Amino acid sequence: MRGVSAALRFACLFATACAPGPRGDEILQSTSVEPSNHAGSGSGSAAQQAPPVPALPVTKVLPPAAEPPPASPAALPAGPLNEAQRAPLLAIRNDPPPPATTRNTHYWVSNEGAHHLWRERISDLGGALVGVGTDQLYLMAGWQQPELLIPMDFDIEIVKVHRLYGIAFANAATPQAFMDLWNRKPTGTPPLAAFVETDVQDPTLRKELLRSLRTANIVIHARLRQLVRLYAPRQVACFINDQTQYDRVRNLWLEQRVFPVRGDLTADTTMQDIAAALRKVGTPLRALYLSNAEQYFPYGERFRRNIMVQPFDDRSLVLRGYPSTAYRQIEGDEYHYSHQPALNFVQLMQVSSIASVQQLMRTSVNTEPFGTSIVNPDPTPAKRAPKIAPMRDAVEGSGR
Repeated sequence: MRGVSAALRFACLFATACAPGPRGDEILQSTSVEPSNHAGSGSGSAAQQAPPVPALPVTKVLPPAAEPPPASPAALPAGPLNEAQRAPLLAIRNDPPPPATTRNTHYWVSNEGAHHLWRERISDLGGALVGVGTDQLYLMAGWQQPELLIPMDFDIEIVKVHRLYGIAFANAATPQAFMDLWNRKPTGTPPLAAFVETDVQDPTLRKELLRSLRTANIVIHARLRQLVRLYAPRQVACFINDQTQYDRVRNLWLEQRVFPVRGDLTADTTMQDIAAALRKVGTPLRALYLSNAEQYFPYGERFRRNIMVQPFDDRSLVLRGYPSTAYRQIEGDEYHYSHQPALNFVQLMQVSSIASVQQLMRTSVNTEPFGTSIVNPDPTPAKRAPKIAPMRDAVEGSGR
């Protein structure tokens, strides 16, 4: 449905006039709208860096306490963001592309099937939602009602999927219309392709997105139908079966509050840029969704730093989908859904000898509903303090 003006659709999706390079991935990165995260693309089914921005100096290590970012008057108002409000978020840079994706696979959709187990915990948290993956972020956004959504994944193709989601949301006023845009029957071409053709002005970017759409649309359409089947019997309202939830998520795009980026949880740039940007706009990071990404790397000095710099507050949570039968799972699902107070995670990263998510999950305590747990161990200092990568003055100096 074309109920949105072409100008609004163009503004909320692409600023391609700024694109300096001829390649689609360069254009995506120049608009800071591609997800990235080395350490895992999260759970799911089966490029280049942004143009240089002057680097902030790196000198010091995070001080002992993690504090929330300043609140008003910097906090974002309701309604569409203006250019000045978007500027710090558009300045988030991409980490370098990984040498390969996890298992050489693009995780077009999530294979976690019970995100609703977190619904009550994240309901109306507000703030910012940062996370890996694709469709699951829109499920959680409908419940959390964040002010900002920052999809972050290390796979450039996942960035492109979020751009396609943005075009679909802009052109579909209802959940059913949104689903129909991904259905290639009966013509063999999904209707979304026509909107990519008309809404994306840059020919290189248009070609890139159409190629991604041709590859991914069948599995994405199947996943959206699966979500309908999963959540109807559970009587759980979400963006794909409820108009109110759908409008909340769609408005994040229409109000220019979604900023996909290719980021690596264990690298030096994107995570620190996210922290700095959220502080500049006065928005706490209320939910950090890691899926099962942590299982692919140890808690090294850069990952520790990247967690410690985030603008968490005492309501913030870290969310994990943990694929292990050693932990309670609801019938038909391969994941256990764990949450952790984010400030506890910050403290652990700062002082604890816990070196992996496997070690961390051994401290989990089962909670209700079935299939969930909380991780909240005492942050006992290690005999030898863990190494922590330097952080930038601009991140450290904003209210800490």
